[in-house]
Amino acid sequence: MTLPPTIFEERDLDPRQSPAELTRTLQQLARTLPPEERQRLRDDWRTLTTDPAERLAQAIWTPPRATSLRDPFARLSERPEPAPPALPALRPTLEDALNMDARQHNLTRLTPPFWPGLDAAHGEEA
Repeated sequence: MTLPPTIFEERDLDPRQSPAELTRTLQQLARTLPPEERQRLRDDWRTLTTDPAERLAQAIWTPPRATSLRDPFARLSERPEPAPPALPALRPTLEDALNMDARQHNLTRLTPPFWPGLDAAHGEEA
């Protein structure tokens, strides 16, 4: 047996909202609806804001992730892809070329200064 969707499910509302927040949300929704749908929306608004017991019943029967406002992952696909960061154009210079000396004899000088025994092993005295 399937239960009919609650007002919160039908209108994609968050049951945790206060009556004032629900009023604001439903007013925004009413601006986009045709006149014949507005009366049904007004009835739903009265149900949610004037009858606390009915509002509680509607909230209790709403599944936890039934509305996109309550599901933190529902709106991830709606988010625009961030723009790639603007990186400066990299141009090699003569100084870069001079500092790129990777000959074998320079690699032995890369030993840390706190290892004096390692320098002596490479033919240098500590």
